[in-house]
Amino acid sequence: MTSSKFKLSKSSYVKGHQCKKYLWLSHHNPEQAAPPSSFQESIFKQGHEVEFLARKLFPNGVSMAPSQLDVLHQTQDTITHGASVIYEAAFSYQDVLIRADIIARNPDNTWDLYEVKSTTKIRKESKDKALKPQYMQDVSIQKWVMEGAGIKIKRCHIIYLNSKYIRGRELDLKSLFIIESVDSDIAIALGDVPKLVLDFLAILKGTQPEVDIGSQCNNPYECPYKSKCWKDVGPISIHCLTRITDTKRKNLKDLGVNDIKDIPISFELTANQQIQMQAVQNKLQINLHEIKKFMTDFEEPLYFLDFETIGYAIPRYQETTPYQKLTFQYSIHVLHNGSLGHSEFFYEQDSDPSRKCAENLIRELRDVGSIVAYHKSFEAGQIRDLAERFTDLAPALNNIENRLIDLEVPFAKFWYCDGRFEGRSSIKKVLPILIPTLSYEGLSIQKGEEAQRAYLEFLGIIAPLKSSDEIREDLLNYCKLDTLAMVEIYNVLKAISN
Repeated sequence: MTSSKFKLSKSSYVKGHQCKKYLWLSHHNPEQAAPPSSFQESIFKQGHEVEFLARKLFPNGVSMAPSQLDVLHQTQDTITHGASVIYEAAFSYQDVLIRADIIARNPDNTWDLYEVKSTTKIRKESKDKALKPQYMQDVSIQKWVMEGAGIKIKRCHIIYLNSKYIRGRELDLKSLFIIESVDSDIAIALGDVPKLVLDFLAILKGTQPEVDIGSQCNNPYECPYKSKCWKDVGPISIHCLTRITDTKRKNLKDLGVNDIKDIPISFELTANQQIQMQAVQNKLQINLHEIKKFMTDFEEPLYFLDFETIGYAIPRYQETTPYQKLTFQYSIHVLHNGSLGHSEFFYEQDSDPSRKCAENLIRELRDVGSIVAYHKSFEAGQIRDLAERFTDLAPALNNIENRLIDLEVPFAKFWYCDGRFEGRSSIKKVLPILIPTLSYEGLSIQKGEEAQRAYLEFLGIIAPLKSSDEIREDLLNYCKLDTLAMVEIYNVLKAISN
């Protein structure tokens, strides 16, 4: 490797594709990056577990040292001494250093490269099922560096989790993982690597590049510098315009427009964007006709339902699949004849909560009355999953699903639009505007991902920061507020429709 202080890794190569400013900042100002949340750290931990488990598909491999010090020499010595499988092998070429998850030697002394991903999907949902760009970039830079370093790569693969795998008593690694060849997928990307490497190295050596904020700030991953780049974005900024495209964003910037309220009448907007623009101009937009129609669907008793779920990359329990969402908790507020009641479910064992959850749901939701959820596709999906797994409970669970009403609809369809919603319809955006006295701010848990992390702590799967009683109370309070919030939002809509 040369003595240049500007070097690329496979992760920085992928960052360069996402955003050149992200690449530059990660090298020059790493301390300005937002630290990973506790939930993200738990995701990283699961990723490492998946990688170490995948190594068992290639036993008797030699692990390279985690430290970068002398790892290049260690890798070369290991190859020279005839190792057939190496984990975390390191190679460098033209100021790029990569570490390969798994490489395996072939009888002709060529090597196969295996990149491990803790996902169940490596391809787009599009018709052509193309390999996701970040994975294409990841594998192509590795092959280019290794071949530049004198290692002949015969085949490239991605190892990922099989979403259809159902765990038995013991893990079946050959069924848990899918090993897929990606040689044809990366062929074109490989030809672009040399120029991109030079471009990215030049960026690192230069001054901070100017890049307009846009969709790349969240795609394929949320940039840890987003808060820095978005610090001047207010609630009425054009960047908060619902479903804004990068093209429309640029066109507005070219016109000198920064705020939604200043968008010219002649500028082409979607119907919902027009409603939002009018709402931002201090004109609360209410489609009374649609809201009244919507409210006729509610039949008492009303059950306001919210789930909290946990998913494990590596299935933890029998009859479960990778990342299967398991409902460990729910809250139900019941509104009937002006009276409000509450019940809840919380599963305390380190085992599959699904059967117990389904039985309790059936008992508490009975067989009449509307069941109200916010963004109901999530609850509906969970209920369908339970019905598929427990066929004896399916009729009652199907009845529950059929009674679901989505309280998000009036906000998602812009029948009720307040400029302060910032073009969104999530309960976290809607609640503080409609009911300012009701807030998540005083709670220890304020997001669903925080609830997942807390439950892992409760079970002792990761080191807890509080006692189990405190964690349990935090989780119950969070889920209870979700359903109470729905009750209050329902009351606002009901008052409007009357």
